[in-house]
Amino acid sequence: TRHAGGAEPWRAELYVDLYMSSGAQLAELALGRDRFVLDVRPRAHRTLGQAAALCSHPYDLCTALVAEEAGCVLTDLDGAPFDAPMHTAGDVGWIGYANPALHAALAPIVHAVLHEHLA
Repeated sequence: TRHAGGAEPWRAELYVDLYMSSGAQLAELALGRDRFVLDVRPRAHRTLGQAAALCSHPYDLCTALVAEEAGCVLTDLDGAPFDAPMHTAGDVGWIGYANPALHAALAPIVHAVLHEHLA
């Protein structure tokens, strides 16, 4: 950070992720390689009083219909069906489950933890 002019706590200086996009995470769910994906970045930043950095945008999830057709269950962070408008602005938090059985088993636990830590 010395060469980059100093660190800003709300801004990522370095981002390392196994996947290059939320679309790739949706593909992994649909292909059965991943069982669960949780992206809480917008809510976490808001809860911490920080500006959002490196969050998913609606267009990053343009393949949501493909994942749903493959049997995945996608929701927003409140558990409602995923329904973000497909535009280029705004940050999106989302949850993906590989199938309805995993959704039924994990959703109550996920939402209890989200409520406890990111209300």
